[in-house]
Amino acid sequence: CHKTNYNTNGTVDRGLFQINSIHDWRFEKFNGDPFNCYDNAKVAAQIQSEQGWEPWVVYQNKSFLSFL
Repeated sequence: CHKTNYNTNGTVDRGLFQINSIHDWRFEKFNGDPFNCYDNAKVAAQIQSEQGWEPWVVYQNKSFLSFL
């Protein structure tokens, strides 16, 4: 769960679900760690419930379909 991706806009995607650093406040609310798989999944579920799957590039570009 320690995967990090550095974006050209200066943000960072971290952990299992590659949660962007713009969501750091979500981890701070419960003293979570973006590299902890459980915490990362918890924040991913929050984002998905609010915004659907659109925040994930693999959904936008449909690249996930090759894994189904």
